[in-house]
Amino acid sequence: MFAWDVARSRKLWETLPVPGAGTVGSVTIGPDRKLWGVAGTTVFSVDPRRGRVLRRFVLGSTTAGGDIVATRKALYAGMDGGRIYRIDPESGRAPTLVAEHPLRRLAVQGDHRLLFSDGAELFRVDLRD
Repeated sequence: MFAWDVARSRKLWETLPVPGAGTVGSVTIGPDRKLWGVAGTTVFSVDPRRGRVLRRFVLGSTTAGGDIVATRKALYAGMDGGRIYRIDPESGRAPTLVAEHPLRRLAVQGDHRLLFSDGAELFRVDLRD
């Protein structure tokens, strides 16, 4: 992962957020203004100014990767094709499991609704941040 200065045409920093992970599959900016992503079985945060990895949580058990989305108060990571975790970056607490259901893609609608698909079906989870 790296940051590029478009105006000066130069790389600002480069980091390996999750050693051994083949790819970073999903990224978002969290409510804490940090860059959050999913690589393999791990959710991570990076300081977007310096490229320093700040936190890592191993949430998956397979290398399937996942999606990550943000509301104004929390992040939600869909892992292993069937688990959705809530991450509160301000509290420092461990992520909590909020739903278990087969899922392919994860999205957020406003601050109060998660949407995810399982094949041709679309599901909704109303949030209580």
